[in-house]
Amino acid sequence: MAGVHLEDVSKSFDKVQAVCDVTITIADGEFFTLLGPSGCGKTTTLRMVAGLESPTSGRVFIGDRDVTKEPPKNRNVAMVFQNYALYPHMTVAENIGYPLRIRNKPRAQIDRRVVDVAEGLAIGDILSRRPSEISGGQQQRAALARAIIHEPDVFLFDEPLSNLDAKLRADARTFLKDLQARMGITTVYVTHDQSEAMAMSDRVAVMDQGTVVQIGPPLEVYRRPASVFVADFLGNPSMNLLKGNLTLHEGTPAVQLGAAAVPLVQPPPGIERVAMGDAVTLGLRPEDISIHIQGGEDGIPGEVHVVEPLGSETLVSLKTSVGSVKVKVFHDMDLAPGDVVRLVANPARVRLFDRAGTAIGLA
Repeated sequence: MAGVHLEDVSKSFDKVQAVCDVTITIADGEFFTLLGPSGCGKTTTLRMVAGLESPTSGRVFIGDRDVTKEPPKNRNVAMVFQNYALYPHMTVAENIGYPLRIRNKPRAQIDRRVVDVAEGLAIGDILSRRPSEISGGQQQRAALARAIIHEPDVFLFDEPLSNLDAKLRADARTFLKDLQARMGITTVYVTHDQSEAMAMSDRVAVMDQGTVVQIGPPLEVYRRPASVFVADFLGNPSMNLLKGNLTLHEGTPAVQLGAAAVPLVQPPPGIERVAMGDAVTLGLRPEDISIHIQGGEDGIPGEVHVVEPLGSETLVSLKTSVGSVKVKVFHDMDLAPGDVVRLVANPARVRLFDRAGTAIGLA
């Protein structure tokens, strides 16, 4: 097993810059996710690790080896694709054993390894079937078995769960995370699904327009986004981003949002680089806002627009003088469209961004 290092890697297709100066170090045994919207360069980055694309510039290392110019077969990586890429004319057993056959391993060794790996993935009873005769979840496990069987140094996953239905996708997330932890194989995972990234990863790299804009543990990136882009991309629903101006409220720095002032009880480090009166963006996750129905002058006045009961939580959309706000409520509240309320922020979770959309005070 081995870690992965990308050093100033770029990739251009004709005049299109798909990946620009990406530098990432992935530790041996780490589950690392490239996360971002479609077209941000994450799959191209993964394909350069696999050797399916050659960097226009920069270097790729697997362990201590510079593999930038090495063909895929010499990298000892295993890649699982979105469509699983199982051979339709082969049985599940033949698909799983294919990587060993092309390495000319003895037939008895192949058969033994196929059974061992298939049993470990709970598909030992479908080895004689063809891909068209098994479910999507079974196809996914067959593709995983084929990847595992030759004991690679690195797993590469390109949106492997996107073709599964919601329940099966959730089950597969748990299975994949447990499998990777047990095997301890370095894993690079590509997805646009933030719930997958949050649930499975040791660290995530958020990409935008071919560049890495933030790297960190999932919860850190979620709670402390480095930019308005990351704040808006992560979260379902995403962070509320309200435009205002920096001001003083009873001697404390605050953000003026229309007629309401939100005090910065814990002013972020570096706030001095923003002058009083400057335009800023205040960021609040929907779960970090409480709704007050009666009395009081604190908070942002708002009107309930839509109430969506979701079982364990209720999502409330509200109209305010500075734009729409979404709030997650985790207890029963008697709310209806048209109700006038006040929104109070959790001061410890307020995030602040400057005019350029860069986080203020992110260490």
